[in-house]
Amino acid sequence: MHSARHAIKILCDKSEIQKHSSGKQHTKLVKSLHTHKTLTDMTSYMEKISLNNKFKTVEIRIATYAAEHNISFNTLNHLSEIIRISFDDSEIAKNFTCSRTKATAIVNNVLGQYSFKNSINLLQTNKFSLIADSFIQLNIWI
Repeated sequence: MHSARHAIKILCDKSEIQKHSSGKQHTKLVKSLHTHKTLTDMTSYMEKISLNNKFKTVEIRIATYAAEHNISFNTLNHLSEIIRISFDDSEIAKNFTCSRTKATAIVNNVLGQYSFKNSINLLQTNKFSLIADSFIQLNIWI
């Protein structure tokens, strides 16, 4: 058994891409993308990595909230203080510390890694379309 390489040229213009995007199969696949999870849907991920410490869970949720809503991490310095003062009857709140430095580290090292791996998995397991303006010429080797 041997493998041969064949070059296939795919030529299409904007009208063909628009025709494809209005097709039944493409429309169905695009609708399925609306069920994607947000960063706040990380509950199963947090369970998998066995977060035994409730402080870490709260810190991750606060950092996630700030990142997802594009809130400046500088405000987290003040938020940590407000949480400690406002909820003095809670042991978690009394010891809560999630300033900008910690939140940045959580977003870069925890959420970033999770999102990167999740994106790779989605790209490897789902079909997707690429759309570009004007004229496209591709050489595909099989």
